[in-house]
Amino acid sequence: MTKTISFLFLFALCFTAIGQNNSIKQSDLIGCWKYFPEESKFYPDMTVYRPCDYESFPSKRVIRGRFKMNFSANGKCSYLKIGATDINTMKPGKWTLDASTNELEIFDLEMNSIRKYKIIRLERRLLGIKKN
Repeated sequence: MTKTISFLFLFALCFTAIGQNNSIKQSDLIGCWKYFPEESKFYPDMTVYRPCDYESFPSKRVIRGRFKMNFSANGKCSYLKIGATDINTMKPGKWTLDASTNELEIFDLEMNSIRKYKIIRLERRLLGIKKN
């Protein structure tokens, strides 16, 4: 019994270590991701993004301008931009992922950097960005 428990513990530990060392592929990020500040408070080291269709528990406050980004496989994207009149619009852009450092960068169409992130966690329904 003790050997079985020890084996399962070591197996889980190895599996976790392997998962953390894998680099992120561009295809892992394809789709729409939205900022969830109400969940970020549970993670002291990261900001939480979820798929745009993710259903979360209701927030006690309305969150205006919740940043979102939509990545396509061809390197194009769209991202939420708050305009001068406080109207949110999705703007076209481009994006890159440096798989060696897990750094994600979003650019406008003139290749001016809009946002730069360090991805520290990626699961099917969770994108964790390192807090500054």
